[in-house]
Amino acid sequence: MDTSSIDFINKEEHNKKTMDLEGPANFETAISHTGFGKFNILVVLVSVIGMCCNMLDTSALSFILPSAECDLRLSSSNKGILNAITYAGMVCSSGMWGFLSDSFGRWKILVNGYILNGVICVLSSFSQSYEVLLVLRFLVGFVGFGPFAVLATYVAEVHAAPYRASAVMFLGMAFGAMNLLIPEVSCELSVSTKEAMALL
Repeated sequence: MDTSSIDFINKEEHNKKTMDLEGPANFETAISHTGFGKFNILVVLVSVIGMCCNMLDTSALSFILPSAECDLRLSSSNKGILNAITYAGMVCSSGMWGFLSDSFGRWKILVNGYILNGVICVLSSFSQSYEVLLVLRFLVGFVGFGPFAVLATYVAEVHAAPYRASAVMFLGMAFGAMNLLIPEVSCELSVSTKEAMALL
């Protein structure tokens, strides 16, 4: 067996791989060479926090409404509309956020969307009337859906193929965990409030 031909083939393959690294590369090749490191871990952890905030935005109101019923003089239909209006805002803005994230980039939508959504959430927590709360909850859904929809896509895009599915799955697990945590926190707060009222 002639070993010189084997050496030549190995050198040729090596030169081809080197040329692939030095020349222009598509996105998947470039992101696969970055590997997995501190940046990826930080992106996933921050995204989990964002996902949890979105979960609180959309579902925490249903746990607050029984207490707010007397203060805001809410009927059953009012409570139903308040619960649904956030999702109506999401439906109304879904096409717009897809266009904006493709046009201006996902990072800008994430940062600006979460800041604006945070401001609207703070304002809605201070609302004293049903009408104001209704408008602000609609805006929470309208604005908050943008970063929520872009978040999983952004996490998938900054991970190479071997790590992509795991990163997105971790986000889904955090979302599911918040579904379990919110009722527990609500229950603990209501028990603490009743105990505090009993002391008075």
